Amino acid sequence: MNADPEVMRYFPKSLSFSESEESLLRLRNGIDQRGWGLWAVEVDGVFAGFTSGALHSFQLRRLQ
Repeated sequence: MNADPEVMRYFPKSLSFSESEESLLRLRNGIDQRGWGLWAVEVDGVFAGFTSGALHSFQLRRLQ
């Protein structure tokens, strides 16, 4: 999906296989560290995108 121009049209660029793999590892590490990450969004049973929470800088300092 990350290599598909239509899927990635609102992102800075399409990703190669190795870039997708690196992205997946970063996302997985974030889930392992925080216990949460990206959530898939479905509309009428069809994948519509994803969403996530965010940590602000003041939250990051408190977690360290």
